[in-house]
Amino acid sequence: MQHAYINDATLHSTTFNGFGEECITAIESIKILKKEKFNIKAKFIENYINKKFKKLNKDFPSFNMKLKGVGGIQKIYFNLNKINHKIPNKKEFKNIRIFKRRLFEIALIDTLYLKFNIFAFHSLNSLVISPSLIIKKRQIDYIFNCLEKIFKLSPGLIIENYLKRIKKI
Repeated sequence: MQHAYINDATLHSTTFNGFGEECITAIESIKILKKEKFNIKAKFIENYINKKFKKLNKDFPSFNMKLKGVGGIQKIYFNLNKINHKIPNKKEFKNIRIFKRRLFEIALIDTLYLKFNIFAFHSLNSLVISPSLIIKKRQIDYIFNCLEKIFKLSPGLIIENYLKRIKKI
């Protein structure tokens, strides 16, 4: 215990010790959220993403997608069991099968970043769309336009292109 103190200064403590600064910050954050009407902005983002997703899902039924979320936090879920059976059966990719549960998601995220400069992430068989609450309609349009361009390839081709690219690395 003596090694944990240097000149009476503790090296450990709780995260929030009831400090007033945290309370004031939280209160001010709530005031800004109300003043800027972020709840309305979040609902607009939710509705607009839903509208864009319905078109994407209608145009590309082979991707077996569904959308879930609230406000600005949306996830496009993929039925990976139906998609991943389309992994190329080429001999050169035979060792990749152990990664098949995540392969499509990784290939999609990789393509979004390398071709369209969109940084995305996945969570539990889904592509997460979680924009800032100050996002513009044209930026949401850009995301969905890029997804359309990618989805014009079959799920298998998206995966195959990714595997060819990483094989070169």
